[in-house]
Amino acid sequence: MNRPNAPQAVVRLGHVGIARDDPDYDRLMLFNQVLGGQFTSRLNEKLREERGFTYGVRSSFDGRRGAGPFAVAASLQADKLDVALDDVRHELEALLGDKPPRQSEIDDARRSLIEGQSRHFETPSALVNRYANVFIHGFPIDHLATFPERIAAVDLASVIDASRRRIDPQALVAVVVADAEQTRPLLESLTWADLELIED
Repeated sequence: MNRPNAPQAVVRLGHVGIARDDPDYDRLMLFNQVLGGQFTSRLNEKLREERGFTYGVRSSFDGRRGAGPFAVAASLQADKLDVALDDVRHELEALLGDKPPRQSEIDDARRSLIEGQSRHFETPSALVNRYANVFIHGFPIDHLATFPERIAAVDLASVIDASRRRIDPQALVAVVVADAEQTRPLLESLTWADLELIED
């Protein structure tokens, strides 16, 4: 989408994900932490720490009653857009292929998710939102209390298996808001993407 004179390129890259009550949800939460769910994720290490293309990049599964989106989100240097998108795709393909999550990465992801759980109960508003989701999705009343136990029970092999079954790099769709004059030649150089320009 063309935004003349935009200083950065804002990107969303993903495809249809999973529902909140999907049996693979907890496995993919751990995979996502390794990919782009925390500061030490592979995407952040590549695009922020190594390349310096962004202040931060995140990935997420938005679990809803139906299948929600799996997405990578970032604001990037516009003149590095092609390299950055290639990097995202490469890191995802590596995680799904010959460089799957390591046990140490899954252990860190597990610890991060469990320790971060308390933040969801810090305010009355956060607490009511969490329990509203429990009821909306039809989970048992102890669903939140058993979260650490469920996450602790997920093993590395099941994370790798779930990610390879549920994530398809060939199905990725990218939405980019940027200055088209600057970024269109970069996007056209991507051999894996078809380009459609939308005027704002």
